[in-house]
Order: sequence, then C-alpha cells, then structure tokens
Amino acid sequence: MSINKNLYRVLVIISFLLVNGIIIFGISSAIAYMNTGADRSKILNIATPQQLSNSIKINWETANCIGRTIEKQTILNIEKDYLQAWQLKHNALRDNNLYGMKNYYTDSAYQNIKRTILSNKKKKVEVQSAALTHNIDVKFYSADGHIVILEDKNIELASHYINNGNTIATTQNICDYRAMLLFEDGYWRIRHLKLEKINDLEELPILPNDSELSRKISKTKGLNYYPQSSPWKMFGEEFNPKIIDKDFALLKIMGLNTIRIFVQYEEFGKEYVDQEKIKKLKKTLTLAHNNDLKVIVTLFDFYGNYDVTDIAPTLKHAQSVINSIKEEPALFAWDIKNEPDLDFETRGRANVILWLNEMIRNMQIWDTNHPITIGWSNAESAELLASHLHFVSFHDYLNPQTFNERVAKLSNSINNKAIMLQEYGYSSYSGIWNAFSSSQQKQREYYNLMQKQIDKLNLGFVFWTLYDFNHIPNSVVGYKPWHKSKQSSFGIIDKNGNRKEAFPLFDGQ
Repeated sequence: MSINKNLYRVLVIISFLLVNGIIIFGISSAIAYMNTGADRSKILNIATPQQLSNSIKINWETANCIGRTIEKQTILNIEKDYLQAWQLKHNALRDNNLYGMKNYYTDSAYQNIKRTILSNKKKKVEVQSAALTHNIDVKFYSADGHIVILEDKNIELASHYINNGNTIATTQNICDYRAMLLFEDGYWRIRHLKLEKINDLEELPILPNDSELSRKISKTKGLNYYPQSSPWKMFGEEFNPKIIDKDFALLKIMGLNTIRIFVQYEEFGKEYVDQEKIKKLKKTLTLAHNNDLKVIVTLFDFYGNYDVTDIAPTLKHAQSVINSIKEEPALFAWDIKNEPDLDFETRGRANVILWLNEMIRNMQIWDTNHPITIGWSNAESAELLASHLHFVSFHDYLNPQTFNERVAKLSNSINNKAIMLQEYGYSSYSGIWNAFSSSQQKQREYYNLMQKQIDKLNLGFVFWTLYDFNHIPNSVVGYKPWHKSKQSSFGIIDKNGNRKEAFPLFDGQ
C-alpha cells in the first residue's frame, strides 16, 4: 500500500512539472515570436498584410507631403499597419469585441472605439462593414520619422446594421477620413481617425433597352455545357480539348449557336486566380469560336458567402477573370452569379443584393463591350435589379402549361427588356427513386411543348443539358440518391452516347 502511495505521489509531481513546463514553454515561445518581429496578424487571426493589400485597392499620393520626404519602405509599412487597423476595427464592430485593437491603436483612439462598442452592445447592434478602396494623400511626415498625417479620400464603405440577428439597414457610402499615425515599438499605430465627409454612393445607372441586343438575345439557341466525363469539374485534371471540340462540332451541326459555362470561385483560386485554369478557359473559348459558338460565362459558381468583408477579394477575382478573357471573340455575355436568390434565406437578402450591386457597378467599368446579366432561379426573382442589367435571365423547371403566364408577367414588370430563358429541362430518370414516373417520352413531350411556346414568344433559350452524367457531386444537389439520380438524366444524350427521344427537337440539320 505504501509503495502505491509513493508511486501516486511521484506521478502527481511529474504531471505537475510537465504541465508547468508546457505553460512556460508556450509563454516564452509567444514572447520570442513577438520579439522577432513576427507578423501580429497571425497571432490575432486576421488577414495578413499581403492578403489585404492584394484584395483592397490602395492609391497613394505623396506630392503634397510637408516635412521630411517619405521613403518607399515607410509607405509600405504604413500601408500594412493602416490596413490591419481598419480590418481590426471592422472585426470589432462586427463582433462587439475589442480583441487585438490595442496593437494598432494608441490609448486615446482605443477608448473612442471602445465607447462605440459598448454602446452597440447595449443596443444589441452589430455592424458588418468593409472598406473596398483607400485613396491616401500624405499631408505631413515628421523629421524624426515618427508622425504621419494623411487624408484617406473616397473610401467606398459598405455596411450592414444588424439587431438581434436581423438586418435593419444597409448602406453604401463614399467617405473621407483624416488620420494621424504614430510610430511606436516598430509599428504605425492610429492616434486619430476622424470622419471628415460622408456621401451616399451613386446609384447604379439605369440601362435602357437595346434593340440590337434584344435581337441577339432572341436569336440565342443553346445549352448549358459540361463534358460528359467531368461535369462540374470541367477545368480540372480531366480537361480534354479534343472531347470539348468534338462536342462543340456536334452543337454546330445541330444548329445551336450558344453555350453557357461556369467558372467556380474556389476552383479558380478565389482572389488569387489560377492561371492554369485561365488557360483552359481561354482554350474553351477558342474552341467555341472555331465552331461558331458564342459563350455566356457564369462567374462565382458555388460561391455563397456575400459577407461585406468578402466583397474586396471577390471583386479582385472577377476583375482578373474578366481582364483575362474579355478580348476573346467567342465571349457573348457575363452572368454574374448562378441563382443567387436561393441564398436569400441562408445569407440574407440584403447581403446578396449589396454584393450583386458591387459586382454590377465594377463589371460595367472593367468591360464595356459585353452585356451583363444574372441567372435568377425563377421568373419572379428576375425582376430584381433588372433596370441595371443589359438583359434579364431566369430559370424555369415549373409546369410548362403556365410558362407563358410567367414570361408575360416578367416582361411587363421589367419594361419589356430583353429576356433569356437561361435554364430549363426535364429529367428522363425512370428508376426506383422517382417511382418509375418519368421516361424519355415524357422528356420529349416537355420539350415539345416548351419549344413551341419559346418560338411563339421569340425567346432566346439555353436548355439543361447535352448529356446524362454518371457522377453528380454532392455539392450540386446533396447526397440523397433521389436527387442525384434525377439530376443525372437531364441530357438529350444518354450515358452510353445514345440520342434520346428529345434530341431531334434540337437537331436543326
């Protein structure tokens, strides 16, 4: 018994020493990390300076600086710490938490923000905000290199105000700030950050109806395209130009003139766009052009965040993709996002609309030669933002008997702007998961009725899709077999390459 007690005591003492050793090691490591000049953003779990400067547009002006000539490295250091300070302020307003603020703000500036946070907490208000641009004009740089005064003009500031989980207001403003920064302990800390001016962001322009574009839209006859062997992974490792070229040649023979393809946000590298993927995208557009096909490029497939802090990196992504392919002759139009209205419930309608507004505003600047649309999931949602788009697109998988009514209502609500039926179709899957209730014959009957109405309405169309697919990723319709089985059989060519009964309805040869 005595031996067991002694053994127990020894184990307790060893455990105590080990725990204290780990704690001391952790503290000493953190101190050493800070003393080596490590990037504090890693400790604070915020975006790195490189990520911020790569995502947010920064313009510098130093010609008006009084005092010492400011060095290039100093500008880089100020930019790094200034952007981190802004990011921490956004985080504090969002979370009502001052974590990390003292690292980038002096005591007086910290107390000002603290008062705001305490007031918001009391009112149960959270503010989600992001500054999308900074235009910095350096006004003063002290002789000792420890004080800088700057004006930050025309900051585009987007904000959501949330109370008890509900968005109570959404604002987009152009703001001017004046700031003083002090160089302390190797970092530039904000001493003063004063709002000088605030204006509402200019409304999106209303785009008039374009008769020539309306004519082109009405002549659109196409389909949403994926290669049969790599659906939803078109630009991955299985990318095969020979297969794509063969498919495009078939579409040309069929008399179709348009395809709609998808650029997935994450697959293409988010804000750091993968140039190998861009090469594959450009090759696809070249193959389309060689086969007399026009291409609608849908951006941000499988994207679903819409947080205001995500606007800057998504804008960077879109600009990179657009600038890379906007000169391609096959390019017909940009579709900003596939079915964003399906994210209203989970992400918040205000968040989604604000994000779309920013995309519309900037895309119209980056490319003035190609029209812009949004691929809404239904005709009712397609009324949204219609006056700011070049043409309106919607998807329709409802009863074809009432299709005319939906189109007429939409057309009246958008002042007869050009409309494209961008997705529609019918699955021929007739297995156990739908009680054998469908068939190729029913698919043919659906398309027969739809095409007659489309022709009567002189409506451009892009149907879903050329092929039946063997594999449907869970990310598309979930893991449930009755959903995946249905989704696998929307093509007019089956899994074995045989033409289904609906195929002749699209074969214009």
